[in-house]
Amino acid sequence: MAELVVNNFWAIAAAVLVAAFGGYVAWRNGQKSRHATACGNFRASVLRALDGLHPHHAKWPKDGQAIDPILRAAFPALQAAVAEFRPFIPFWRRHAFDRA
Repeated sequence: MAELVVNNFWAIAAAVLVAAFGGYVAWRNGQKSRHATACGNFRASVLRALDGLHPHHAKWPKDGQAIDPILRAAFPALQAAVAEFRPFIPFWRRHAFDRA
C-alpha cells in the first residue's frame, strides 16, 4: 500500500488539489449567491420602507420639519433590514456599518 502511494504520489496529490479547488469554487459561488440575494433583499426593504420618498419624491412633505415623523415611522423597518443584512458584512467592516 505504501509503495502504491509512493509510486503515484504526484497523481494522488494532483487529484487532492483538484478536488480541493473544486470544493473552494463551489463554496465561493454559493457565498457570492447568498451575498447577492441579501443585498437585493436589503435594497428592497429600504425602498419599501421609504416608499414615496425615494427614489421618486411623490410623498415628500412641503414643510421641511414634517419629514421627521415619516422617517421615525420607517425606522423600525429600516432597523430590521440592517439587522438582517449585518451577517453578510465582513467582520472588519461591521463596526463602521454599525456606526453608520
